[in-house]
Amino acid sequence: MAAVAVQQTAGLFSGLLERMENIDFVKQFADNPDAALREAGLGISLADFTKQLSENPQLFEAVVGKLSNNVEFINKSNIAMSSCDQPR
Repeated sequence: MAAVAVQQTAGLFSGLLERMENIDFVKQFADNPDAALREAGLGISLADFTKQLSENPQLFEAVVGKLSNNVEFINKSNIAMSSCDQPR
């Protein structure tokens, strides 16, 4: 029975997880999570989403995995040149 619940939850959040592969969506999610959740087709609040994350370790791991990949990329793309790299 628990496996069915996990599959249903994963199905519910599949659109969100797919969108989290898009860096622009991740930025939108960071700026306005409620709007991002609506755009992903979820009719839940950030509080409900957070509750789902705390109750479902597989969903939590999936979301963290998607976000960490894109956050790492965003951070690397925003790194300023060091003084050693700047033209003289």
